[in-house]
Amino acid sequence: MKSLPLDVAGKLYKHKLLDGIRSLKGVKLSVDKLEPFMEHMGFELEEEEYQDLKNNLPIDDEGRVNVNVVMDEGYLFTGEKVDARNLENFLENMGINLTEDKGMQLLNNLPIDAKGKVYVNRLMKELRGLEGTKVSSDKMENFMKSMGIDLKEKEIQALKDHLPVDDNGKTDLNTMMDEVKNVTGE
Repeated sequence: MKSLPLDVAGKLYKHKLLDGIRSLKGVKLSVDKLEPFMEHMGFELEEEEYQDLKNNLPIDDEGRVNVNVVMDEGYLFTGEKVDARNLENFLENMGINLTEDKGMQLLNNLPIDAKGKVYVNRLMKELRGLEGTKVSSDKMENFMKSMGIDLKEKEIQALKDHLPVDDNGKTDLNTMMDEVKNVTGE
């Protein structure tokens, strides 16, 4: 922890601490300590979300998991939440239309909290896991804004120019997100 930057008062910004912990390699956490660890890191998970996190972690035979993996998965439970009852409208506004089967598959995999909401970051992970998910190229800007991705107009245009589009004017979600990573470097 010597490499973490402190301010003049000797205090550490929480996001700097989280980034430092995320970068730790080989440090393991007992899954029994997962809930208090997440609370101390500032994650406020509901029971369903906590169980979903736990179910998605690669826990070893000794009941331990790499801390950096916990932090990466924990990121999915941050940011804006969307009402699951309005999920179809939310997705349509982003240019994503799912078949009824895919929509049900998505809902079944999402950890919806007691208020009927789900984190947008978690939604995105599940969408990327649904094979064949496509985004309408004319709603790409809405998609980026909804996902909290801040791209300039010329960057969005560059994406549109480089992405393959099918006969319906749609592009594969995973292909698009890989290109976004190339543009943003994230």
